[in-house]
Amino acid sequence: MEVTQLIEKYLDGSLDETERQRVEEHAANDSEFRDLIRLHREVDQSISDNELAAFQQAITEVETAYLQVSLPAQNSLTENHSQQWISILRIAAIVILIAGAGITMGHLLTRKTGPEKIYARYYAAYEIDGTLRSSSSVVNQVTLAIADYSQGKYAEAIETLNGVVKTDAGNYVAWFFRGLACLGTDDADDAIRSFRTIPITWDSPCVEHRDWYLALAYLRVGEITEASLLFSAMVQNNGYYTKSAGDILKRLRF
Repeated sequence: MEVTQLIEKYLDGSLDETERQRVEEHAANDSEFRDLIRLHREVDQSISDNELAAFQQAITEVETAYLQVSLPAQNSLTENHSQQWISILRIAAIVILIAGAGITMGHLLTRKTGPEKIYARYYAAYEIDGTLRSSSSVVNQVTLAIADYSQGKYAEAIETLNGVVKTDAGNYVAWFFRGLACLGTDDADDAIRSFRTIPITWDSPCVEHRDWYLALAYLRVGEITEASLLFSAMVQNNGYYTKSAGDILKRLRF
């Protein structure tokens, strides 16, 4: 992974625990790497806070830092340091091109991560729990639909589940998987309808997953307030999705 990409992933919280610790250990022992992280953070914060003056100052610092760096002799570089210096020079070139082109702050703000991009980054099909699949409380039709969902046959799953909820509107497992299948077909509006049919008092191990996918569905259709409320609750509950929910809230901050 390139240094630039590594730093961006570290700052947005998308590294796993092992990678994050490696970055922090490297930063603790390498002042130049530590400065790169600081500069990246300042630029990101300047864009997020919509402060033109702060952004321009951060750009100046980046230019100064990179242009003052002298490339060590080739024979004194390890392979890792070589890649790091290549990335440094690449960033410097990008910064100079941006400054020379006279790109405005308004233009830069359009590069913020929008809800659809966040959704695309964090959405993944639900991984079926074997215990749920074999549960005696799940009727045969729902079991078949779950099997279709796990194989990516979302339309088939929806068709089967439509029949189930038509005759058994209180089958919340069916509504849950119907919502998941709707997301699989990129029908977030129908997914929201399915998930919201399930009461908030649903006594099931799937309730946390329902909230996660409902929040993602809200994100997909641009209902930022509704999505943020659910993500905030996940952070407070300190459950399975706490870290991801916190990362998304940071990305939604304008």
